[in-house]
Amino acid sequence: MASFSSFILTKKIPSRKTWRTTIRPLLRMPLTPFAVLFYGIFFLICIAAFILLITINNQYLVNVPARGGNLTEGVIGAPHFINPLLATTETDRRLSALVYGNLSDDTSGYTFSPDGRTVTVNLLPNLRFDDGKPLTSDDIAFTVQKMQDATISHISTYWQNITVDTPDAQTVVFTLLSPDTTFIEQMSFPILPKHIWSTVTDQSFNTSQENLHPVGSGAFKVSHISYTDGMPSVITLKRNNYYVKGAPLLKTLTINTYANQSELLTAIKNSDIDFTYSFSPDTLAHTALPSSLINTTVTTNESVNLYRSSSDSALSNPSTISTINQSIDKKAIVDTVVYGYGTPSGVLTNPVSNTGNKNISIPGFSIAVENDPQTLLVAQILAQQLQAKGVNVSVKAFDPGTFQKNIASGGFSVFLARSNDITIPAQYSIALPLYTEALPYVFNTTTHTIISNTLASPTMEYEKVKDWYTNTDKLWKWFRKDTSTQKK
Repeated sequence: MASFSSFILTKKIPSRKTWRTTIRPLLRMPLTPFAVLFYGIFFLICIAAFILLITINNQYLVNVPARGGNLTEGVIGAPHFINPLLATTETDRRLSALVYGNLSDDTSGYTFSPDGRTVTVNLLPNLRFDDGKPLTSDDIAFTVQKMQDATISHISTYWQNITVDTPDAQTVVFTLLSPDTTFIEQMSFPILPKHIWSTVTDQSFNTSQENLHPVGSGAFKVSHISYTDGMPSVITLKRNNYYVKGAPLLKTLTINTYANQSELLTAIKNSDIDFTYSFSPDTLAHTALPSSLINTTVTTNESVNLYRSSSDSALSNPSTISTINQSIDKKAIVDTVVYGYGTPSGVLTNPVSNTGNKNISIPGFSIAVENDPQTLLVAQILAQQLQAKGVNVSVKAFDPGTFQKNIASGGFSVFLARSNDITIPAQYSIALPLYTEALPYVFNTTTHTIISNTLASPTMEYEKVKDWYTNTDKLWKWFRKDTSTQKK
């Protein structure tokens, strides 16, 4: 991509000899009042023409994606498992989303049997991992086998009763115990390369060095990892030219890891990183950023919801849900918990909570929640708002392992969770959506201007990687051909 000024410099312009031949007679004119007037008018015309060209350039030309470029992102916490089956931290999940592709992207189509129990999936041709080795149905079956192992995968309960057949390298057949309308969503699991992980025993799966030397089929591949005091501090990613959606435009993405919010703030102030999504709303609410940094908001597809089991009676009545929805202040929850970085879901224009303190008559219930500070605070505020209306609501917090196992087994009647933190079994449905999360997105204007909505969130991140803008100069479309799709 090129700006208008660089276009002028790189395109054919009159030679020095031509300029001298043209200007020499003018320079030899006697410095009379007429000559002064002529020179003044000549230079004013030149300046006006230049301003006109710049104005036209800015008005009619658009930003286009450029191939190439390097970006450096800052995150909190070093990775331990760049492995989607083991990833638990935000950094682990972020890197795993970059490196590993998923089955949904690799399919050319699927069909259900008449009874809904058999799903036949056809893979796209010529799929490859980032090391160039073929990705086949054997890799799909191998990955499912690992997901069925409760010592490896936290979603093993769902997959344990599903069998997988591979009639050929391009076909995968899943057989379910009973029809499941959510299976297509479940099919978006990441794929492990069998030729790498088949040599790793189940006992050493969690400790294998392959967890920090991943081979995947995602948008990027790990090129190099630098260590500080034995912990990964800099992860360098290069574009994966075998990526099924096409090699990303960005050439290099570097991930710098930091121990805490203070270190991250110092790094971006010093221009050590270009951008970050890792600032907490609390940090930004109490920190004055310098003018060289821009803080904006990126909407995500992650929501915070109250879920109910099909066997639950307290929240089974639609009128009960409607009453609750009108009686709580979702905006207050967003403002208190995430300092406004979120959008309330389904808020009515005239909630009962703003029209009076009259008690409402609905059954009491208990909310199960993971013992995570943010979601626990959401549950507590929700309970307090309903208690103020005379509803008997309690909150019970569980450690992450116990929380996820109870959800998988249907042990909770009502629970509150972020939509992308866990797999929601078919027996649960959303009883009450609370809000959709947004991320603070901070970038350094002295390094890059990045189109933020294509960077997305940790769970969506780099989903639209081919739409990245790594250079935002204007393109002189009238004279220069768009070469953004050509490799460099």
